[in-house]
Amino acid sequence: MYENLLELLEHKKYDLKSLRIPESGGMFTRMDLIERFQEKVGVPIIPVWGSTETTGIALANRPEKGVVTCSTGTPCSSYEVRIVDDFGEELPVGEVGEMIFRGPGVVPGYYRDEENTSTSFRDGWYFSGDLGKRDEHGNFYFVERKTGMMKVAGHKVYPLEIEQVLLDHPGIKEAAVVSSRDRLRGEVPRAIVVPKNGAGLSEKEVLSYCRGRLVHYKLPRIVEIRESLPKIGSGKINKKTLLMERI
Repeated sequence: MYENLLELLEHKKYDLKSLRIPESGGMFTRMDLIERFQEKVGVPIIPVWGSTETTGIALANRPEKGVVTCSTGTPCSSYEVRIVDDFGEELPVGEVGEMIFRGPGVVPGYYRDEENTSTSFRDGWYFSGDLGKRDEHGNFYFVERKTGMMKVAGHKVYPLEIEQVLLDHPGIKEAAVVSSRDRLRGEVPRAIVVPKNGAGLSEKEVLSYCRGRLVHYKLPRIVEIRESLPKIGSGKINKKTLLMERI
């Protein structure tokens, strides 16, 4: 919406002096958009992080302090935030892990849903399912949803569905799909594929194959052909490594 507003302002002038704090949450906010908005409107877009489970914003940049590049800010009053690994152990500065939240604003669980409550709420903490990291100054950075679920122009897109289509291709041995930031859609699917031995594979061919099997917003906007994919000790594809390539 902010991108569209800037485009509108190119054609007609409006008095926006009453606009003091334009917040942005739910997707990554690019610094070039923040800077262009400030130049044109006079105030920067303020990136924040919040959820229904935290009953509002739990992380925020402060208007009086300015926006920290690519950060969703520091914890709001009464919220505790940690970055933890798959075992719930807190990770050091710079390490990517799941963001968990605690405080009086965090709900105790989901109404009449014991299964999801036991998964997302443990020892007084809400496990958000979002991957993030923090710096030495206490600023937090959203990296990706842990499940890999993307929001492409408001549509929910799950990488597994795209990966299954790719792996049905007779010339593809391995495939991984992660999100990539996009100017207008927020996120778009990025596909990294490994061809089978002897299979001549092009990016154009992969896109053409997907086009007849996926709705338009699920189509990979970026396709990379590689000889191998990064793996963790168990042999699973290391998507964290693929995600870090875009940060």
